[in-house]
Amino acid sequence: MKQSMPEAWKCLNGLKLPHDPSTPDLRLEVGQYENGRIAVTAICDGSDPEPWCKLTVNMVEHQIGENQFFVKLHDRAAYELALELLVRQLIVRIGTVVSSGFVQRYAELWEVANA
Repeated sequence: MKQSMPEAWKCLNGLKLPHDPSTPDLRLEVGQYENGRIAVTAICDGSDPEPWCKLTVNMVEHQIGENQFFVKLHDRAAYELALELLVRQLIVRIGTVVSSGFVQRYAELWEVANA
């Protein structure tokens, strides 16, 4: 059920972020999960681009708004990236924490700023 990218998400697509001085900068790539929810991946943008981390996680059993997404609390890279986007006022922390699965993975709800 792919749909067009909501306008609010376009500010993140292609955004470049400085990373560690010894590694290439990160570039955000906005796509969609199979159910139409937005998926954001950080790509190391060097001579040989490769995924660095997935910012979002698809918690299908939980309802969210069009401009909202979950960040895995157990993924340090994703959480630090979310905090960097928060400092830049591109996203807002909603703060709702949910769990999923037998292993009880936890994720926190965030939203694109100015949505």
